[in-house]
Amino acid sequence: MRFIKRLRTAFYLRPELLDFAHDMETTLRRHDHKTHWSTCRTEYLVLRLRNKILELSLAIVAERSASELRAEAVDVANYAMMIGDVASRKRIAYQWFEDETVRRMQHR
Repeated sequence: MRFIKRLRTAFYLRPELLDFAHDMETTLRRHDHKTHWSTCRTEYLVLRLRNKILELSLAIVAERSASELRAEAVDVANYAMMIGDVASRKRIAYQWFEDETVRRMQHR
């Protein structure tokens, strides 16, 4: 059921967004052999994001090709996504911890 809901949602997404997301996934899959980002510290991911933004900026100044700019933009987007994912995982973990703590205190 969840897949069908997501599939319906995909039809509402802009074609440019779907195309860009596909490029993001392709890049991520090329790096599947590396440690998953969920194990990385947020500070590390932010540092990598800043580095990727710098690389994108330099590519723009150097007037690199459209495909090179696109690849750099995809890298920036992937690191931003990783930070968002890690942040939401931590938020979920904190919420679980708070709920569990409250539940245990109520049963004393």
